[in-house]
Amino acid sequence: MSGPAEEHRTVAGRFTELVRGAAPDGWDRPSPCPGWAARDVVRHLVEVSDADPQTRLLAFIGRGS
Repeated sequence: MSGPAEEHRTVAGRFTELVRGAAPDGWDRPSPCPGWAARDVVRHLVEVSDADPQTRLLAFIGRGS
């Protein structure tokens, strides 16, 4: 049985594969998020994962920058 850490490693590995395999002209394509391009989604995911817990919480509740 795999735990949360193993699941995170699997998801993070797949995310990395997708980002590295993206075509150069794909970064400006629309994403499923209205008003966001592919690069915006990746930037958001990377910035949120690098933030400290308090910054993530404030961003989640809408008070972060």
